[in-house]
Amino acid sequence: MEGTAWGTGRDIVNLADMDKDNVPDLLWRNVDNGNMYVRHGKRGAVAGSVDLESLKQVVNSADGLDVPFGTSWTKAAIDHAIGIPDIWARFVADGHMSIYLPSTTNTNPPAKTVIGSGWMVMLAFG
Repeated sequence: MEGTAWGTGRDIVNLADMDKDNVPDLLWRNVDNGNMYVRHGKRGAVAGSVDLESLKQVVNSADGLDVPFGTSWTKAAIDHAIGIPDIWARFVADGHMSIYLPSTTNTNPPAKTVIGSGWMVMLAFG
């Protein structure tokens, strides 16, 4: 993710605690071969935080490598229509989830409510 090491043909999918160790991890995909990977972060100085160096370069990650996490996620199969990631938002009042389809200049109104209610207690998904 740093300089030219990240290269092209990669999408950041999520930054979340994928292995439930209370440390955020980086989920990313190689759009060319369709493989999904997780880069496990190292614990940061504050509880629940991550050492950003552990996400920037694989050699600094908790495992020292990107761990395979899925296949068949090629750009031909799954793509953002205009190259701009969707935004998922959870509303505090009732826990409903809406999806936004932003443009290059605006988030735009919610495109759709995808989950009606009850997601108040969820910290992450994906």
